Amino acid sequence: MKQIPRDIYIGLAFFLVVLMYGAAGVVVQSVNGSLGVTLGEAASMMFVFAAVVGGAAFVAALWLTRFLKAKPDAKVALKGVASAVTAVALVLGAIAGVQVSRARNAEQDRSSAAAADAKQKVADARAAEALRVASLSPEQLSAEKATKEAAVQAARESARKTQEAAAEAAQKQALATLREAVAIEALSRLRAAMKDPDSFEVKEVLLMDTGSACYTYRARNSFNAMLQNHAVLSVSIPKAGAKSKESVRMAVEGVDGFSSAWNKSCANQSGKDITRMAKRALSVG
Repeated sequence: MKQIPRDIYIGLAFFLVVLMYGAAGVVVQSVNGSLGVTLGEAASMMFVFAAVVGGAAFVAALWLTRFLKAKPDAKVALKGVASAVTAVALVLGAIAGVQVSRARNAEQDRSSAAAADAKQKVADARAAEALRVASLSPEQLSAEKATKEAAVQAARESARKTQEAAAEAAQKQALATLREAVAIEALSRLRAAMKDPDSFEVKEVLLMDTGSACYTYRARNSFNAMLQNHAVLSVSIPKAGAKSKESVRMAVEGVDGFSSAWNKSCANQSGKDITRMAKRALSVG
């Protein structure tokens, strides 16, 4: 059995020591305090530098001495170079670790100082407020209390009005959405009532503030002619306290009652244009 070269044992021992040193550095870093962090950073960096640079140097030395059949003097020189490179790597690793630790500690110190300063400012403000309150007369304390209560009441009133306004806006939006849906549904039924529903073309749909809808459309009649017509969806909302309910009625041009309904709800009036929405709904439907 071939004997393992002594250099292999030396190399393994070296890496074991460096590995243990790096592990010790990790343990030291867990110690609370900047000194422990600094030592830990230095040990960890030394481990990394030595493992990479020193390991590469020893591997190169072993390879040169074993496979290039170097002379004994050359072997000694190569081993010396590898040891020197490893030593330099350890020193550089320690320096790098200390530098990294200093930067980290400086950042932690700045954060701690800022937190302490903020805490002190809060304490100073509380102390100043306590002194100010202690220097007030009973009348001044009563007046200040009334002012604070009035401010709180004003804030509550403002919040209540804001909530009411938001609720009212949501209610109006829901009502507008409902009216749009009703107007489009009525338009769909109007198209279905045509002689030739496939020829039905929407030209304009206006939704009024009252909920009424005014339609302008084209459709083919019984004589196969495309004519433009109008229709109005009248919405009657009873006054508060009235027994009658809200009523919805469709009046088409050429039918009794159309003129009065159109003049009341549509003529010379402007509303929300939902033509594009109506066309899209009819194409989907």
